[in-house]
Amino acid sequence: QLFKQFTYAVYRKRNVSISEFVSCYKQLAEFKYPSSCKRLLVYFSGHGNDGTLLMQDGKRVKVEDVVAWFKPNNAKNADLADMAKMFFFDACRGCQEDRRYIDKGPEQTNEIKFLDRVPIEGNFLVAYASTRYYKAFGGPDGS
Repeated sequence: QLFKQFTYAVYRKRNVSISEFVSCYKQLAEFKYPSSCKRLLVYFSGHGNDGTLLMQDGKRVKVEDVVAWFKPNNAKNADLADMAKMFFFDACRGCQEDRRYIDKGPEQTNEIKFLDRVPIEGNFLVAYASTRYYKAFGGPDGS
């Protein structure tokens, strides 16, 4: 509902196979968007590991491949060049277990208490204006 309030068209797919995922995302990349459309937000929630996303049928797709489908040189739709493209992948990125902690209690002791509920490495959103290794140009002189 929140995204609809901000005039996003929302399409939801659940528990998809690799072929359904690829088909859906490539359709999004090749869709003829109206000129008034200035942004695209893609959200995936599921399982992943080391740069891949796991589909319902156990097959994986590389995150970098998914993003590449939306690059104007790879997509059939050159209008994607002027569109802000935001990707959110709510999935694991590795197998390492997070050492979780909670700060010192009100007793002001030097003891740090470890719990299973407060992640150190989780709940981050890190965003860049370009893909890895590339400059971000917001205007003719860069950003």
